Amino acid sequence: MLKSILLVATACLGLLACSEKSVNAPITAAPPATTTQPVHPGAALAKKNCFACHKPGLNGAPIIGNIKMWGPRLAQGEETLVQHAINGFGLMPPKGGSTLSDEQMAQAVNYMLTQLPATQ
Repeated sequence: MLKSILLVATACLGLLACSEKSVNAPITAAPPATTTQPVHPGAALAKKNCFACHKPGLNGAPIIGNIKMWGPRLAQGEETLVQHAINGFGLMPPKGGSTLSDEQMAQAVNYMLTQLPATQ
């Protein structure tokens, strides 16, 4: 019985040695599937022009992603928030001191609103 096992093992090793694929060839996994989500048109605008105040909450600016700070403002509606951003509101100068167009300001505001957690 042992002789039969050795004979089969030897035959298998011989076949492996003759195959085109090397036994020592590295096993490569398929590249991970990438799911690219579309980039919001206001993302880069907000990061460049709004994050200085809205990331740390400077001078009372509502922090991006903080529903408690944005909650009362949301009740005013997005259009009102865009107008405040364009014309200035409280300590925020018109357009946050930037040279963005009104449309770009609307995109930046919309982006910041999309960063809020979903509410039930």
